Amino acid sequence: MVGFDVRTIKKGDYNYIIKLNPDKAYLEEELVRDNKIIVAQLNDDVIGYLKYDIDENNRVKIIDLVVDEMYRGLGVGYQLLLELEAHIRKEYVNDILVTGRKFTKEELNFYNRQGFRYNVNSNLEKRLN
Repeated sequence: MVGFDVRTIKKGDYNYIIKLNPDKAYLEEELVRDNKIIVAQLNDDVIGYLKYDIDENNRVKIIDLVVDEMYRGLGVGYQLLLELEAHIRKEYVNDILVTGRKFTKEELNFYNRQGFRYNVNSNLEKRLN
């Protein structure tokens, strides 16, 4: 596979994100304005994205991490998480959480490989030190 780029969202990415995750009713303006989305791009196509937010306790919450099925297992999700960590270190954030849902076995294995563990609230958490 040719290498892919990881970057923050830009205006032309909206249709790719909706294609990757059609169940989400994001508005294009919300995605671009919010600017808390990192995308993986291969050639001209977005093949994955990670949407996050920073809560009032200065913790990052991953809202969505989606990779096109055709590109899973090739390190796309891992690179998206690395880029997220690089972004949030500048903002002095020490925790990343994945909350509010049940995880498939595949998702749980992925997050465990990236250093996430269940915390006392049954959320997946990774501490950055």
